[in-house]
Amino acid sequence: MTAVAVQPKGITRQRRIIERPRLIERLEAISARTILLVAPAGYGKTTLARQWGRGLSRVIWVSATRSHRDVVTFSEDIAAGVDALGGDAASFIDQYMRARPNPQRAAREIANALAPRIESACVDWLVLDDYHELAESPEVEEMVRILRERLSCRFLVASRTHPNWATGRGVVHGEVEEVGADELALTPDETTQVLGKRPDLAPLIEQAKGWPAVVTLAAG
Repeated sequence: MTAVAVQPKGITRQRRIIERPRLIERLEAISARTILLVAPAGYGKTTLARQWGRGLSRVIWVSATRSHRDVVTFSEDIAAGVDALGGDAASFIDQYMRARPNPQRAAREIANALAPRIESACVDWLVLDDYHELAESPEVEEMVRILRERLSCRFLVASRTHPNWATGRGVVHGEVEEVGADELALTPDETTQVLGKRPDLAPLIEQAKGWPAVVTLAAG
């Protein structure tokens, strides 16, 4: 995967992680312009996005944090991704925002100014991980909505909650396709790959119902 704007933070404690070809094939088969990975914490959304992302190119990746609820921070990271792909956005957008007394209130204007810079960089994918952090900011979520409308690239969004712009109409018209907790849960075979055959863990496995975080914790 090339040109990642904000690299996902490293995992300090390594746990057993398995490849999930079932889900990789599922993502590859999706033709919708926006793919949503929506599930509570611990369902392996980021891990799956990383695994699938190995085969992507021309990507801008933002791992959202609380700081990205700020229009300036979000815009700067997107612009940095554009520059990493050979575009020219960081300097422009910095000057553009400095000219606004309150960038947070100019979110729509900034998004419309940023969109052509992203488009000119021939971005194929915009990946927004931990999107639920952005959803706490109406201004930043409005920026994402505008970018989805104006850009030709595809979006991969991993979130604990549904974005406000992910309406039923978008799903019906094939613009958005969701992979939820039921699909992200480990199958019995995948659970066995992580834990091995452990009769002593049968009650825990039954209670976990494929929740990856619980299963990997049990693996030690």
